[in-house]
Amino acid sequence: MNKYYVDYRFKEGVKFLKLGYPGEMLTDYERRLYPLSVTVFIYPRAHILYWKPPDKSDFARMEWEGVPRYLYLQDIVDVRIGDEADKSQINEFSHSMNANLMTIVTAESYVNVHFTSFIYNDIGENSTSLETLAKLIFDLSQRVRRAHHGLLYHVWKKFTPLLYASSNDMFNEFHIRQVLNPAKHSQTDEISMEEGIRQITNGVSFSNYLRILS
Repeated sequence: MNKYYVDYRFKEGVKFLKLGYPGEMLTDYERRLYPLSVTVFIYPRAHILYWKPPDKSDFARMEWEGVPRYLYLQDIVDVRIGDEADKSQINEFSHSMNANLMTIVTAESYVNVHFTSFIYNDIGENSTSLETLAKLIFDLSQRVRRAHHGLLYHVWKKFTPLLYASSNDMFNEFHIRQVLNPAKHSQTDEISMEEGIRQITNGVSFSNYLRILS
């Protein structure tokens, strides 16, 4: 049973404009890409928050270029909106857009902090307020951060981006190797599946992994 309730709005997707990344060197492609119209989703088992443009070819190009397409819920430490959000990218727009600005703050460690900003553009009579959406994201992320996670959570956490934040409709051995060996070494440097599982699960052996799955 899934213990993390994901609101229906993020299962169906919410419309935003994705802004560039402040303070980071962008490629020529990324400078042309942003701001980008996207739909933001949360994977139903609460591993990732991810976004997709309406054109699948754009999504495939983002994937090929290594453009960020998702955040781990477990890494989210704050969600800021309006005047408290990051404004380093807002100069591309009128300051009247400040009220619709949302910045998701992620931190894999105390010194590795990232800011991912969106502009909420699904404004209408029956639309959900940005305050409500930000609270849904933050509250869910904190439940995930505080929980004790077993082996399967960490295995699925590694594979979820390739299942959902990907343009591929098929999931095959190549994608499994991509997760197990993210450094993209040459074939002579490929690690075994057992070693890959050991890295993902912080030392749990492959035999124990199979036993838990069975």
